[in-house]
Amino acid sequence: MTAVIVEDGVTSIEKNTFQYCLLLRRIKLPENLLRIGTGAFKLCKSLITITLPKSLIKIGKSAFFGCSSLKFVKIPESITELPFETFSECASLTSVILPPALTMIGSMAFYACEALVSIHFPPSLMKVGYDAFAYCKKVSIVEVSSNAVGELSFSNCHSLFDSIIHNPFATNEMLKNLFIAIPSAACLQDVHGRTSLDILLSSKRMWEDSPLVRDEKNGYELLFGRPLLFYVAASKVKWSYQIESIYKRNLSAVKEIDPLTGLAPFMVASVGPSSDLETVYRLLIAYPTAIHHCT
Repeated sequence: MTAVIVEDGVTSIEKNTFQYCLLLRRIKLPENLLRIGTGAFKLCKSLITITLPKSLIKIGKSAFFGCSSLKFVKIPESITELPFETFSECASLTSVILPPALTMIGSMAFYACEALVSIHFPPSLMKVGYDAFAYCKKVSIVEVSSNAVGELSFSNCHSLFDSIIHNPFATNEMLKNLFIAIPSAACLQDVHGRTSLDILLSSKRMWEDSPLVRDEKNGYELLFGRPLLFYVAASKVKWSYQIESIYKRNLSAVKEIDPLTGLAPFMVASVGPSSDLETVYRLLIAYPTAIHHCT
């Protein structure tokens, strides 16, 4: 069975209906289809194309998990959520068009979609789950609100980080959004074993607006300004969330003074109602004499 036409009048593809149909290459769905159930096309490894009808209102978990030959998907405008593992391990998927009303992309929804290069998220998106795009190694362009992205949503997306961190023309805003939207970027390694944080620190490229220093020899401008530890501390990122990793990669930073506020790191972290007590405590213990800057 290489091709299937689902009869008109069918409104639901039930759970696991076509699961493990290894020879299925094409399927025509009825225009009045409302639902695709959990695992409906799971591991249909030969499926190369599918047109989702405009009538569709729900796609179940793992619906297209492991459809490793699927290359293009356009999600209908009526879909608001993509659940767990929807397109996980679709290794040939190069392009996805998301609907304008989409609010949630579940955990591992596009996990290990190794051919995916870019993704544009609608403004309506409120949540991108754990490992949603993990191991999408070719993704280099992401447009998304920082409030929507989880800590590990883009883990091991090396091309994404390389495209920003190694770009000499990257703006302060690009660097800022990368680390605020995806804090785990600070710990990810490139092909040489360097973390994004290592690269930032070694090049002295920072985040806050400040004068640019032009490198005449290489013909580009480097960004100098506020150190990374102060920026995440001021942004109220929790110690256990990422500040601990950032601090351990640059222990001397705890003894620096914030060039923007004139405060020690623990003081920057303590300002405001959203302060993380553990962060303040850990930074102060690491450099207790900083308390004298209060007087």
